[in-house]
Amino acid sequence: MDSPYGGPLPGWDGDCIVDVCCPKDGLSRGIAFEVQWSLQIMEATDRRTRRYERFGLRTLWLMRNGEVPISKEVPAVRILRGADGFDVRLPPNISGTSWMMTSEFADPDHYGQLVPLREFVEGELQGRFRFGLTEGGRVQIDVMGGENTCYRCKRPTTVITKVVLRTGALQPSAYNLAFDLMNLGEMDEPFRSKMLGAIRPGLARNRIAFVIPHYSHTAGSSYLSNGCRHCGAI
Repeated sequence: MDSPYGGPLPGWDGDCIVDVCCPKDGLSRGIAFEVQWSLQIMEATDRRTRRYERFGLRTLWLMRNGEVPISKEVPAVRILRGADGFDVRLPPNISGTSWMMTSEFADPDHYGQLVPLREFVEGELQGRFRFGLTEGGRVQIDVMGGENTCYRCKRPTTVITKVVLRTGALQPSAYNLAFDLMNLGEMDEPFRSKMLGAIRPGLARNRIAFVIPHYSHTAGSSYLSNGCRHCGAI
């Protein structure tokens, strides 16, 4: 290994040796590429990752079998044989999922991108492998509505039932994100304001009831509500 960490790294459970350790341009710490060919439980993966962190190394797991973590703290991908060598299968962005079995990567509904190993390693050393969605991308927002009758003026008005963020169009392995007004009202202020600013022009064009932020003294929190497009009743 071309690394100052060429020797064993001590730990309470014994010494271990990094499979491949590489420097990374612009960073003071290197990357520990760990090729895990045999089964390894998640606790062992977490423990070894924390050990490398203590020695100033960022770990990237290439796992053939078992549980593949999906987290920023423990970056991991699946490695498999391809027609011309080895390929890397990237995990998808699935909200609420912290790991996947390697067998799930065979399901088209679960797997992410398939990249030749050489290209993947080059991309990682160039800083192009990142957790989450691509920053700066444009995302389509769909607003879904339903007909309702205003209790005040008794006229029909269309209210918002769901707002869908089409993140799947930005990155094929990502799932779309859907919110109702209650969910959206509970989001952090910067995100909520950007979402409302993006959908408001479309509401007026499509004659959909506008959205008003309110504060509930009873609940002690803010919430969003539809307003009647005819008389403004909430």
